[in-house]
Amino acid sequence: MSFSVNMSTADIRTINSHADAVDFYKSCLVTCEYGEERRIKGKANSKQMGVSIDSKGDVLFRYHRTDVVIWHRNNSYTINSYSSRSTDAFASAFMPSNASLSKQGSQIILGCRYRDEDAVIHPVCYTATVRGKVVKTDAVFTKDTINRKKAKKLLATTRYAEYREWYGAMWPMVRDDLPPTYRREYLTIELPELISNSDEWHRVMVSQQGCPDNIRNSIYGRNWAAVHDTKTAKMLPVYNSSGWQVTRK
Repeated sequence: MSFSVNMSTADIRTINSHADAVDFYKSCLVTCEYGEERRIKGKANSKQMGVSIDSKGDVLFRYHRTDVVIWHRNNSYTINSYSSRSTDAFASAFMPSNASLSKQGSQIILGCRYRDEDAVIHPVCYTATVRGKVVKTDAVFTKDTINRKKAKKLLATTRYAEYREWYGAMWPMVRDDLPPTYRREYLTIELPELISNSDEWHRVMVSQQGCPDNIRNSIYGRNWAAVHDTKTAKMLPVYNSSGWQVTRK
């Protein structure tokens, strides 16, 4: 189970630039445990967090063993995410006020999530660099959708339509006399082969998988590429992000 870290108690001003990040570093408590690293203001007792400046002048915000947010001198910042809500909360605390990390490190939201109609989401696979509203990442959003025309053509090569019509007529007559689903036969034979023979239809109907939806999904599953189209997107509006997965290009 993933838990979020509470950053509201940290004394963090909005960091919108490299200069802001440097000023924050200078205001933090000096420690000698990690070289030049300093403790986060308001989180001075937490060894899990720290801020430092490297030899290039980049400001590094560490959470556990990862520099999660790195502010560069050209005012861009790099996100190094890993899958946890705590990472989202930590990273968002050191990003500009109009940006946040979300969905366990897999999305960067630019713009106000609830008030900005122009707010967009970019995908993240471990790392991404942001400058203003430009995001450089090796990730994309993908979504598999059923191509209805191809699916209809595929189903026409089977006896699915006949079985569905027969099932609709027969099921009301047997359903009240059947045992619970978990006590019925679980068919290990491929469903498309079974429904090709009408003598097997009753056996299929009273099994655990007899619903026509299961038959259809079995047919689709065996012919995934033939019936599915994959859409890709480099970014999405906030209101249209459901159902999309994050993957590498």
